[in-house]
Amino acid sequence: MYSPELGPDEADLIFRALGDVTRRDILTRVLGEKLSVSELAPRYDMSFAAVQKHVAVLERAGLVSKRTCGRQRIVSADPAMIQRTSQLLGACGQTEKMDATLAALPADADHRTAERAFTDAGWTWAGAGDWALALRAPDGSAAVRISPFDPTGPYTAELYRAAAHTRLVPELFAHRRLVGGGDLQLMEWLTPVDESDARAFHGLITKRDETVAELVDLIDGIHTRALRELPWCGPLDTNPSNVMRGGDGRLVVTDLFYADGPALYATAGGDPDALVSRMPEPERRFLTEIPLAASGPWDAASREEMRRGIAAADARRN
Repeated sequence: MYSPELGPDEADLIFRALGDVTRRDILTRVLGEKLSVSELAPRYDMSFAAVQKHVAVLERAGLVSKRTCGRQRIVSADPAMIQRTSQLLGACGQTEKMDATLAALPADADHRTAERAFTDAGWTWAGAGDWALALRAPDGSAAVRISPFDPTGPYTAELYRAAAHTRLVPELFAHRRLVGGGDLQLMEWLTPVDESDARAFHGLITKRDETVAELVDLIDGIHTRALRELPWCGPLDTNPSNVMRGGDGRLVVTDLFYADGPALYATAGGDPDALVSRMPEPERRFLTEIPLAASGPWDAASREEMRRGIAAADARRN
């Protein structure tokens, strides 16, 4: 994960430049004062030409600049690039922490375990929808979407990965299925857009505009398979709230695939035997624990009644 202000090529140059102890020392010195190459060279046990080469590597990375003053070449640090580098290193540190949090999740982690792990790591509440809650990273650069029950989660993650090169979907850092049918997606932080912009973007997808044609092909292919493989898979979700803005300002489309909640939950409540026959228990264990924050509330008594009905259907089937 890179700082929004630095591209991968710039980041590579910076890491190469800072990967040498001599270059790090040169940068530290010119942060404090402007020095000529002639003044820098005697401080190192190497030739003048070798010091010049080290300065040139720092200059290519944008960390220092040189200017001519009489017969001297004065080296000075670029404060703006130093600040951007600091942001990059902070983002890399945050990535390591995210990786560590994910790696620490046990194999049998469910949505409660995942929420607790990220909260303990300093992630903060960012909101909830019908199917999932969201937490935000301590540095604000990423979000984790945690759902107790989301049959379409793997298809969404597949789209984000397959269409990553289009830059029209969120950047997905990690995806993991959780015990009981839950889903965890770790991605870049997104912000809302005006409804008119969102509808226009959905319109491009609907018309298969040439600017989104490759994305549409990927959407259609994955959605066709989801309809074939998943009971109660719904049509594409064209809710304007599913178009958001990435950290670099681009528009992205999210959560296009979803389970047909009304039909699925009507079956769970009215004909639990049909639910049990079509969806294995490990994939629906926490079906009654989705937040339902947008369409709810869903009272505890009704949830418990559905759980009892499903449990009785499981017992009859076994």
